[in-house]
Amino acid sequence: MKKKEEKNYKSSPLSIYFRNLNRYKSSWTIEEILVFEKFLFLFREFGQKEFYYQNKRLEKELHIKRTKRESAMNSLFDKGFIIVSNNKGTNGKNLYSIDIKKIIESLDDIYHFEEYDQNPEILKQVKHNKAEFLKHYVTKGQPSPKKIKLVKKGKNEKK
Repeated sequence: MKKKEEKNYKSSPLSIYFRNLNRYKSSWTIEEILVFEKFLFLFREFGQKEFYYQNKRLEKELHIKRTKRESAMNSLFDKGFIIVSNNKGTNGKNLYSIDIKKIIESLDDIYHFEEYDQNPEILKQVKHNKAEFLKHYVTKGQPSPKKIKLVKKGKNEKK
């Protein structure tokens, strides 16, 4: 019976998520981590384009009150991970985007890699794998929309 309980605990999504939280630097607050991951997800879901998202909806989904959420968002803006622009065409609503290149350049500022310090080859590989994972996650394994070339077919060609 004890083995079954341990097995359930090991496969629990909640325990895995808490483990992943420990991979962030201790200087990051829980609010920054939640906002960062939410914005990565939203950037992915909106096709790697600027997107608008309601603050009330963020508060409801993340369970973070306005002051802490704004503090976390401002910290991520200052670090350059989240880009915000005020678009007059959408009634002055803020449009958000992610600078994935900046995030990949700043992996050392985001995640713990100290356990690999003894072996530089493994450290380099772990960082490379993390960067590739982030690129793949954000793009859903597809090339970015900017790199896709559309080819027009002639009248006689089949569609």
